[in-house]
Order: sequence, then C-alpha cells, then structure tokens
Amino acid sequence: MADLADDAKVEVELFIENEDDNVSTLAEAAQLGRERREILRREADLHARTAVVAKVLTGEGYSVRDTGALLDLTPGRVSQLTSA
Repeated sequence: MADLADDAKVEVELFIENEDDNVSTLAEAAQLGRERREILRREADLHARTAVVAKVLTGEGYSVRDTGALLDLTPGRVSQLTSA
C-alpha cells in the first residue's frame, strides 16, 4: 500500500448505525479536535514569545541560568533559543 502525497485530499464518509449513541460521541470528537488545534496554536505562540523574551533578557545581561529560571527552561534550552 503506497503512501498518499502530502497534498492529497482525503474524503471520509461516516455510516452511523445507532444514531443516538454515536451523535454525542461524534460531537465530543469534534470538540476534542477543535480543542487540540487551539492548544497547538497556543503552543506555537508560546514558543515564539518565549524565544523573544529569552533573547531580550540575555541581551540585557541576564545569564542563561537566570533567564532559564524565570522562563522555567534549562540553561541549555535558553542557549538554543538565543542562538537561533
């Protein structure tokens, strides 16, 4: 079985046998999907903001250890963020 191309469009058709039981499950699944997408969006924003603040703090003379303590990161991670 070959993998689909990255840009391939996939269609899914659901057949619900017992609608009463599955409607709430499908609604819950859809809600979970929305929440997961929101978390991923917020996580990306958090990473970007963290990198900016780490660069500002180390640029102002704070050590990577102090910056890491403030941002709850290891000094090594602060070094990675500030050198990127």
